Amino acid sequence: MRITTEHLERFVVDCQPKLDDIRTNLNAFNIFNVLGVQHREIRHSNFLGWLFDPNESHQMGDVFLKELFKLLRKSGVLNSEQFINLLLCDLYETQVFRESVNNIDILIVNQELGFTICIENKINAGFSGHQLEKYYTFVEQYYENLPHKMYLTLTPKPTYHHNNLSYGDNYTNINYQHIISLIERNRDYIDVANPTVKESINQYIDMVEKDIIKNSKEAVLAREIYKKYKKEIDFIIKNQQDFAIY
Repeated sequence: MRITTEHLERFVVDCQPKLDDIRTNLNAFNIFNVLGVQHREIRHSNFLGWLFDPNESHQMGDVFLKELFKLLRKSGVLNSEQFINLLLCDLYETQVFRESVNNIDILIVNQELGFTICIENKINAGFSGHQLEKYYTFVEQYYENLPHKMYLTLTPKPTYHHNNLSYGDNYTNINYQHIISLIERNRDYIDVANPTVKESINQYIDMVEKDIIKNSKEAVLAREIYKKYKKEIDFIIKNQQDFAIY
């Protein structure tokens, strides 16, 4: 297909509103991007630990933790009886530790209800050495009195790489799309929360969709434009000016 002036004019006219939307979204203020934490696992673990803790300052109680239980039920980690019992329980005795117990990214413990959830969070780095074995062995020994011990890996996209590692078959993978979905399912609570809390959660969702799972509004729009106008865009890229020579 030969690209003509008419093709390029139609491309500009048709895409201008979407390009404006992309520009607006890319330039939107986001405190997580300003602080450069989008690819730092420990910062994500801190934020998610804050959400899952029923006693934290978001003042939404155990709604996010119970959504995590729903995900674990769907993933086969919890059976029906365990799931129903936990949903009906008061979870305010739950403790959430972030990088403070044997360097486990997120450790959720409720001694009274007899469960612990160990989450190993990976964004850019891969699983290293005997990391999963180390955490599993620690939890099994230190919390041997708890009947329900659950082990998760959290990654940007679904993966089964953990199964190739020592003790990795004891872990179940969840991904950041799961996390965004479980947060969004509590939209009714978020929308009436403290304005600062609401804005923080909304900006976290935007940041994850943009930088981690690549599913933000602007990313979707860009893919739509490229799919429809691939030849025109490739032509523009091919003929861009080489500013390096000036």
